[in-house]
Amino acid sequence: MQKTVTRSAILELIPTPLQAALDALLHERGTALFLVGGTVRDLLLGRRPKDLDLCLPSQATGFARELARRFGGTCVCLDAEEDVARVVLPDGFALDFAAFREKTVAIEEDLPLRDFTINALALDLGAVLTGREPLLLDPCGGAADIKSRLIRLTHDHAFVVDPLRMVRAYRLAATLDCSLDATTRQAVRCDFRLIVRSAGERIALELDAIMASSAAHEVFQQMRADDLLFALIPELALGKDVTQPKDFHHLDVLDHNLETLKQAEWLAARPEALFPDCAAPLCLWLS
Repeated sequence: MQKTVTRSAILELIPTPLQAALDALLHERGTALFLVGGTVRDLLLGRRPKDLDLCLPSQATGFARELARRFGGTCVCLDAEEDVARVVLPDGFALDFAAFREKTVAIEEDLPLRDFTINALALDLGAVLTGREPLLLDPCGGAADIKSRLIRLTHDHAFVVDPLRMVRAYRLAATLDCSLDATTRQAVRCDFRLIVRSAGERIALELDAIMASSAAHEVFQQMRADDLLFALIPELALGKDVTQPKDFHHLDVLDHNLETLKQAEWLAARPEALFPDCAAPLCLWLS
């Protein structure tokens, strides 16, 4: 984990022409602009973010549209009510823009309304673009939780606001080598039935990321223990306590399915152990 995020590390993420365009727009509109969420989290973890998450006090979609116009990119409104938009530049570089939530007027008020403490982080991009080193804004203790590898809710009603956050918590655990803290797991046990309110496409994206990690079996077992797994995939529950012929099986259908996932992960990590003659092509296919 990085103790701080330097100005140079941030500017490495943003092509020079884009830096100039963002700086010009900030001055024209007289607004603040912050790097937030997963972008800041990944920088603290020493990872290179795949895209930029940005937040400004208001009119985020208008800002995004103007930036896309100047660069010949595409702007897509992701949520008109919440004022969230994505800009994809001609080279594929993506930036997500969001306005402060619930009519808050300061970034320190907006951050605690996010999902998890490790995502409730911000850096003043406007300051960076004008030559100053950034100050980490961390009202919820997210930097300490990153160091401790903990997924922790920012507030008690986070899952009620967006039930998909329950699946996201386990996806973050799987992909960042983290664990949910006890209070967050208890919140999942209380709110798991709300997951039916989330769109199937959003759930599928989170599950795909879990399956692509090296911790899918462990995370699926945790979701099972916290009552979320069967709410997500009710068909799996049909295999519980369904016995199989003892000559060939020692597990019921449910545990057999989960054990299969565990062994598939093991094989994907070391195909040469069972298939030494075709390990190279098998690794290529698995990737």
